[in-house]
Amino acid sequence: MSIHCVKLPAAGSDSDYDDSSDFEPPPPPVRHQAPKRADVNQESHKSNPFELSETTDTNEQDIPTPTGDVDLTKLGLPQLSFGSDPFLSPVESIQFVVTRHRIWVRGVKGLKFTCSIGDHTILVAKRKMKYLKKTWFMSRSSNFSIDTPDLTGMLIMQRKGASFSLFSPKERMEDQCHEALAGINLDKGRNVVLFKDLWLKPQEDDVFSPLKNENATPLLTIKSKSKTSSVKNGAFKLKDATEPCFTSEKQTDKSVLVTAKAPLSMTQAFGIVLSLYLQ
Repeated sequence: MSIHCVKLPAAGSDSDYDDSSDFEPPPPPVRHQAPKRADVNQESHKSNPFELSETTDTNEQDIPTPTGDVDLTKLGLPQLSFGSDPFLSPVESIQFVVTRHRIWVRGVKGLKFTCSIGDHTILVAKRKMKYLKKTWFMSRSSNFSIDTPDLTGMLIMQRKGASFSLFSPKERMEDQCHEALAGINLDKGRNVVLFKDLWLKPQEDDVFSPLKNENATPLLTIKSKSKTSSVKNGAFKLKDATEPCFTSEKQTDKSVLVTAKAPLSMTQAFGIVLSLYLQ
């Protein structure tokens, strides 16, 4: 019986195995390190600011999600400046597409609306199942490096018309569900109260305050020029204006093409589309 000798590494050697050894060094042990909790929450928040754990259908996976800073002016939005929010400021003229997506939130069906300009997802509105089922949240897309992701929250009641109230992130955190901007009520007469001093024929018996004040700007409903009939088609204008400040038209892929002008902001125009979808 023969015995093979193995040359041991010299003292002070950098490696555990010498090059002249007859044996290959074993592979380094694989140690699976669990991610830190802070890292998990941070990464989940980047992809979805509303829920930390959820699964979606294939339709939502098709949504383009570019990364990095985006020039808002090239998309038709006002320029980002100190004290001015491009999503809440009046737009000169802008065109965007709103699409509805069926999603799953912790095993429960939900809805998500995305507002896109070209390949850029601008705004997102989604039901947050963690809270009341009537609560929705509107958020900026992660395409933009803006400090506060949450724009507004919406309290929506469906079936008997769509009524929803918009409230600020601070009020939402304090669980105050009264409106901070305005309420919207859609029924057969399509009476709507738009947020922040813009509305259509507010009702006296509305569950929300009609927000009667000197700065109120009423919007009037005009006949839509769309060739197809759909509740998603809408057209609204100011009292003395000849052209509408908002038009929406349902497309063949069931999305909605929207054209908005001042005095509407991007968020207000997106909110009108939601009210049309949810009536």
